[in-house]
Amino acid sequence: MVADATPKTTDAEPADNWTVQQMVNEVSTRTGLSPGVCEKVTGTVLSVFLHEDRGHAMALFDRLQGALELAQAYDVINAQPPQNEGVVSILLRKIDAQFNEPTQAALNGVSQLAQSGLSVDELRQASSVLFSQLKLAAGPAAVANALSSAPMLRKSLGL
Repeated sequence: MVADATPKTTDAEPADNWTVQQMVNEVSTRTGLSPGVCEKVTGTVLSVFLHEDRGHAMALFDRLQGALELAQAYDVINAQPPQNEGVVSILLRKIDAQFNEPTQAALNGVSQLAQSGLSVDELRQASSVLFSQLKLAAGPAAVANALSSAPMLRKSLGL
């Protein structure tokens, strides 16, 4: 029998020693999606949190080893546009240049998630598992605070 590598916790107290890689692996295992796709979803969501409200997001980053690096790797503000960028993406980039950083982060994050190749159902399933894992890692209050500062992301993911 293989031991469960997921740190155990209660709703009241976050787990210790979580790594972002453990979280990505857990999302992949529970959803059946590839680890690469789950990493992209996780990194994009973390990047939106980082740009939406750094103060609320830092509780997540402090509790999840490697989260800041993953958010920066999938940066929603400074990301390069895809090679096969469609008309809608081009228009969104032009429009979001007129908004402040949190709004740009939300628009770009939702756009990047839409371009992940996942169906809406797959994206919502991955997001649901991701947020349950974030609650285990950082605690429900930290996740609720981060989500409250990212209403567009929350609505787009059906949370």
